[in-house]
Amino acid sequence: YEKGEELLHKAKRKGDSHAMLRIAYLQHKAEAGYQENVTEKALARYRGIVPGLSTTDRAIAHMLIANIYRNYYNGNRYRIVRNATATQPSADYTTWSRETFIDTIGHYYALALQEREALLRCPVEQCDILTDGNEQGRLLRPTLYDVIVQEIIETPENVEADEESVSILANDSLYGDDVCFAQMHLPQSKQPYIRQLRLLQSLTRAHQTDDIALRASLDLLRMEYVKRASQLYNPDLYIKHIETFAEEYRKSPAWCAEFLYRLASHYVPNAWGEQSTENKAKAIAYCQEAIRIAPKSNGGKMCKNLYDDIVRPTIGLASNEIVLPEEGSVVRISYKNTPKLYFRIVRGSMDEDRYRIRFTELTGRRVVRKWEVQTDCPDAYTTHMVLADLPALGAG
Repeated sequence: YEKGEELLHKAKRKGDSHAMLRIAYLQHKAEAGYQENVTEKALARYRGIVPGLSTTDRAIAHMLIANIYRNYYNGNRYRIVRNATATQPSADYTTWSRETFIDTIGHYYALALQEREALLRCPVEQCDILTDGNEQGRLLRPTLYDVIVQEIIETPENVEADEESVSILANDSLYGDDVCFAQMHLPQSKQPYIRQLRLLQSLTRAHQTDDIALRASLDLLRMEYVKRASQLYNPDLYIKHIETFAEEYRKSPAWCAEFLYRLASHYVPNAWGEQSTENKAKAIAYCQEAIRIAPKSNGGKMCKNLYDDIVRPTIGLASNEIVLPEEGSVVRISYKNTPKLYFRIVRGSMDEDRYRIRFTELTGRRVVRKWEVQTDCPDAYTTHMVLADLPALGAG
């Protein structure tokens, strides 16, 4: 800690902007593991060096200050919502209301983006503290402006169900190609969600003539952002344009596979969603196409995992904890892609550690009873439930 402070003072005396920012950043990362009041120290340190930083380094510092407030807010939001809104917020951020945090975070992000043209001219290679040697990140975030904008929208803001937001989310241009989205009218608004969409629009306009990978990544980023940020998004428009993007980027199989994965996952609901054989068949078709055209790409690998999960046979058993001698019982079976179940009962002991017994050891034991259950499997790829009778067994 003392060495870091010494180096920081030395960089200040020299007026070395990049060294000041880098040292302050590394000190914050190092202190997070063992120092108290890390947040207060980091905020004070960044604010102390801001006046002496260059335009681009100052933008990064403002972004890092905004991130500190955002991380604190995200980690304490359930307590923050109980804080009263003050006309004049105190210097103690732990007492701030939700509105004060949102305004403060937005203020520092706005400061970070003040010099848009300078940020667009600054290659990300000059901002080594933000890239962590990630080559793919450098390609898809080529300028400091890209890095800051994508950092801002990394955590989508919830959409308020007002007339303005609903209208925007129903607009076909929001889901369309980069030309349509770039020309779409997005109003000036205090709503963080709309402000973030305007930033995405600005980023899209800046890269309309760039290579296919960068344009595809921005189209995918926008579609994922719209879907992730709001339950009010239009799923029909989303699917329609994801299909269009998958065709548009056929010349880049890896990016086509990314959009095919989004199509496939759309048709595979979560554990609480409605299951449909027809939809899962669509998902399988999209997965197979992605695996065929780009098996080693990120999209191809995700589709392979999803495909395996859909077609994998599964069974789950739930039985009574206690079964009396000479009395039958039932077992509840959940199954998927499993046309027949085979049962064996073998002799065991209460002294055995059931969790350490190997499956091969169990199958080698003398069989007390065995039988089969033919499952009724009208719909492939979906989970079904059946009750099966267990035979009565003697004591022991």
